[in-house]
Amino acid sequence: MFGLVIAVMSALAGLSVHGVVSVRYFQLEKLAMAGYVGTCIGILIISTGISLLLVTIFGDVLSMVSGIPKEWLLIATFIAGLQFLSNIRLALWQVTGQAIKYATFQVGQSFLNAIFSLALVLLVGMAWEGRVLGQSAVVAIFGLMSLFFLIRDKQVALPTNWKIEAVDALRYGVPLLPHTIGGVVMVMGDRFIIESQLGASDVGIYMAAVQMSLGLTLVYDALFKSWHPEIMKLAAVPEGGAQSTVLVIKIYKLIGICFCVMLGYWILAWGAYPFVVGQSFLDGQKLIIFMAISAFFSSCYYATAIFISVANRNELLAINTFISGAVSLVASYFLCISFGLVGVAIGLLIGQFLSFILCWYSANLVYPLPWIKVFR
Repeated sequence: MFGLVIAVMSALAGLSVHGVVSVRYFQLEKLAMAGYVGTCIGILIISTGISLLLVTIFGDVLSMVSGIPKEWLLIATFIAGLQFLSNIRLALWQVTGQAIKYATFQVGQSFLNAIFSLALVLLVGMAWEGRVLGQSAVVAIFGLMSLFFLIRDKQVALPTNWKIEAVDALRYGVPLLPHTIGGVVMVMGDRFIIESQLGASDVGIYMAAVQMSLGLTLVYDALFKSWHPEIMKLAAVPEGGAQSTVLVIKIYKLIGICFCVMLGYWILAWGAYPFVVGQSFLDGQKLIIFMAISAFFSSCYYATAIFISVANRNELLAINTFISGAVSLVASYFLCISFGLVGVAIGLLIGQFLSFILCWYSANLVYPLPWIKVFR
C-alpha cells in the first residue's frame, strides 16, 4: 500500500513534467535547457508543497482509506518529490547516452534499498516500517545526489522565460495525471477482483505469475532505454520524407525484437516455473503465456506512445488509459466468474491489446507516419 501511495504521489509531485525533459533536450540549446529544467524543479517545489498541505488537512481520511498512518503519508509525499529529481537526472543521462552512469545510479539505488531494508527489519527488528523507512531513506539520498549532479554539471539554472516554459511543461505533464493514476488502478484492479471472487490464496497464485513475468518487463525496459535517445532524436525533427521512413523501420525492428524476446522468455519461464515458485503456486504456470503476450502489447504501446508525447498531446494517453482500463477491468470481472484466474489474465491481455491499438491510432493522428507505405 505504501508503494501504491508513492506511485500516486509521484504523479502529483511535479505533475509528471519530468517526462518533457527528454523531449525538449533535442529541441533546446544547452543554456535554454538548463533554464527549462529549473522551471520543472520550480513546478516540483510548488506542487509538492500543495500536496503536503492537502495531506496535512485530509490526512486522517486518506489514512483510513489507504491504511497508511498520516505521518507516513506525509513522508511518501516528500519522498515522491525527491524521486522526481532522480527521474530528471536519469532522463538527461539517458538522452545523452551515458549508460554507465545511468546503470550505476539505478543499480546502486536498488542495492542500498535492499541493504537498508534488510538491516532495519532483520537486525533492528522493525516490522513493515523498516522496509518503508529503508526505501524512503535511499530515495531521499539519491534525490539529493541528483540535485547535486544537476548543479555540478550545469544542467539546471534559474529560468528566464519561466512563464512560457511552465505553461509548456504543464501542457505536457498535467494530462498524464489521469493516465498515470488510471494505470495504477488498472494494475491493482485485477487483484481486488480475484480476492472478491476467488479468495486470497488465488491472489497469491496470480501474483506469483505476475512476478515471474516481471523479468520480461525488465528486458523490455532495458531495450527501450537503449533505443529511446535515438528514436527521440529522430522524432524531435518535424515529420516527413526519408526521416519518417527510417523512424518507422526502427520502430518495427524494435517491436520485432520484443516479439522474439517474448517467445524466448515464455519458453524459459514455463520450464523454470516449478523450480522458481514452488508447488503451492504451480497453478499460475498456465497464466505465463497471457502475461507474456500482455507484456509484449505493452511494449508495442510504449513504442507508439512516444509520438504522442513528442506532439505534446498527452491528454490522448489519459483518454486511452481510461477506455482500455475500464474494458480490462470489466472483462476481467466477467471472465473471472467463468474461467477463474485464466479469465482475469485474459482480461488483462484484452486491456493491453486495446491500449496499444488506441495508442497507435492516436499517435498516427497527431504524428502521421508511413506505417503501411513503408512496405511498398
